[in-house]
Amino acid sequence: MRNLVRFDSPPIEFHDAVVSRKQDEALRQILTNIRPSVEEAFNNYSVNSLVNSLETLAPNAECYAQRNSFLELYSYGSKMISEFKNVIQNLQSLSIRYICQYCTLTQHTSFDHILPGSVFPEFVVHPWNLFPSCEHCNGKKSIAWVNGGMRQTLNLYLDILPEEQYLFVNIIPDPTAGLDFEYYLQNANHIDNNMFNLIASHYVRLDLLNRLKKESIGIFTEIITSVRANLISMSLPDALATLAISAEDFKRTRGDNYWKAVLLDTLSTNIEFSNFVSQF
Repeated sequence: MRNLVRFDSPPIEFHDAVVSRKQDEALRQILTNIRPSVEEAFNNYSVNSLVNSLETLAPNAECYAQRNSFLELYSYGSKMISEFKNVIQNLQSLSIRYICQYCTLTQHTSFDHILPGSVFPEFVVHPWNLFPSCEHCNGKKSIAWVNGGMRQTLNLYLDILPEEQYLFVNIIPDPTAGLDFEYYLQNANHIDNNMFNLIASHYVRLDLLNRLKKESIGIFTEIITSVRANLISMSLPDALATLAISAEDFKRTRGDNYWKAVLLDTLSTNIEFSNFVSQF
């Protein structure tokens, strides 16, 4: 999911279609009257998308004054909105189609408005402004998407993430659980500072490092079981090498910074894990 969602027709035509389907005649009339302002806002969205500068957009004053009317367009009960969400979902590659790409931890169960609907109501049904997400990330991101003119979270339709690794994990001895995990970000591979700072802000805003730790604890037993099963027919180094092979598979489909790839790759060469798994 690294390309802006594109449809055969301009985004404004979808907005017009949603408006035309509304049975409330007064609502349709209000939105029809300010249609020129909506089109201007959509054009500005397109121009700024081309240079990835949506954070410079200001809400359209005329549209904002009618924000309640716009918000009525984005109805969960609307058949057209439901079908439209399915289109967005199915345009994603199969390997990530059902996963929230903000966190890569869980299924997407909602759609985030990249520019918040409460601030930019004119974009509540803009195709490029809806991103599949989980409710946790949606709530964490909320309306605090910019601070001091700087974006606080990634726009995964527009931002091109670096191929170089920036997510790492420490394996820490724990007297109770045996081992614990501490994820951290480090610009060890000389990523552009602005991009690295945006990534770091994204992780902080969505509490990702802590969530990755909890998710890793949740699958740790599964990893241990897999390695110990392999020890029946393999040496310990060969059993650990299977983790590295799995990590490479994840990297090919989800990138070097996918948390499971980072975890498995680290465990495959970690002496603490080697000692832990060979004790049994």
